[in-house]
Amino acid sequence: MAWWAARLMAGTIFQSYFGTYPEGVITKWSCDMSIPYISSAAASMSKHNNWNGFVGAARRRLRLPACTGEQIRSDAMPWYISKYYGIDKFQVCETCYLDKLALTPFRKEFQRLSDHTDLEMWPCRLTDKNLSTATALEAALSRRDFEVFAKAEQIICSLVPCTADGILYGNWWTIPGCEKFNICEACYAGFVQTRDLDRFFQLSDRDTYTAYVCDFCPASPRFSQYMCKFGEMLDRGVFSYLSDFIMTFAGVPACPRIKGSGKARWWGYPEALFCHECFVDFVYQTPLGESLPINGEYMEQATICQIWSPRMRDLWLEVCRAGDPGSEESEAALAQFKTCCVQRFQVYEATISQIELIRTMQDIKRQTAFSDGMLSIRYSGMDSMATIFGNGDGHRHGNSSLGWFNTSYGAQSKQYWNSFTQGLSDANRTEDWVRIAQLENLWKQVE
Repeated sequence: MAWWAARLMAGTIFQSYFGTYPEGVITKWSCDMSIPYISSAAASMSKHNNWNGFVGAARRRLRLPACTGEQIRSDAMPWYISKYYGIDKFQVCETCYLDKLALTPFRKEFQRLSDHTDLEMWPCRLTDKNLSTATALEAALSRRDFEVFAKAEQIICSLVPCTADGILYGNWWTIPGCEKFNICEACYAGFVQTRDLDRFFQLSDRDTYTAYVCDFCPASPRFSQYMCKFGEMLDRGVFSYLSDFIMTFAGVPACPRIKGSGKARWWGYPEALFCHECFVDFVYQTPLGESLPINGEYMEQATICQIWSPRMRDLWLEVCRAGDPGSEESEAALAQFKTCCVQRFQVYEATISQIELIRTMQDIKRQTAFSDGMLSIRYSGMDSMATIFGNGDGHRHGNSSLGWFNTSYGAQSKQYWNSFTQGLSDANRTEDWVRIAQLENLWKQVE
């Protein structure tokens, strides 16, 4: 904490209270100033030279466990609820209350729950995992209107969570003209309604009988991109920053890169195929983007995208700069590019495919070893129980290499243990890792 705290407190009246640890102290640290309640308390109390108040606040917060969002017993820690709005099933653990509410104008809207006697299992509703709730709180704080948050949370708490497992039934929203983008009702309440963006969305008529992962869920393939565009849209105040991106990329599979992909649509040439994402994001915007002989053709066999890496994109731009499409110069540069792609694919089959095979075999050996380890523990327990209750047959079991045991269970346990250690050793052979490094270096020469 020392170096970051000193940096945060530099120039404040608390600066003299911080220093560096003595040299030679070697241990792992986590920065306590990264905890919102502690950093906010430091900033607030330094203005009033209240060092003891800051120390007390820091101690209170550091005694609390991190909020995981999992259900815990209602008597495991203090909980907070809304004073004036009856939000059903809305409870906030003390950790999240301190970090997200205690030092905000909304602290007066909550009270500590002190007379709860029924033992229940509760999840904290302000955990970082609940993005719709977190963004609703952020919007309400920026508008200084707690009712905005309360209305959103009344809806969110009544719905199933937005998770990677997807959602059955329910209401879904999209933007006009885009059937492949859908957000769930909880995210609509938290992201859209709290910012008065309702007019830009409409109810979706998608099939509700199939589980669907919300596009604003972290498990969605384009979640991070959607969030960046959503933030840019809010910052600039122009909805098209988000809607244009959605219209372009919604439903477009992510580039497979070196993993390869089958049963997909491809663009480009027989010798050089481009995935849907790279075509839309890059190739289509270049002079040769509209003259590809393969245009969205569906292919069953697995192949790789030839245009996702910076090197291959630079080579493609050189082809585009060589001359007008169809000219002799352009055709010559294009032929050279195709030759490069063919060679690249050959190297891919000789390197990446082999790397995947080696790693698959390592995983199999590792899983087999762990199975043998579990069997060793099980047979060891059986050996101990048989010995304690005198269920042995009076003979010693084993051999000179395994050792000798009171029961056959003990000998079997030792045999499984030897298989466990040998299997782990085989899964981490030095020659395999050296071979992987050599193959990766070969691939990098064409990548």
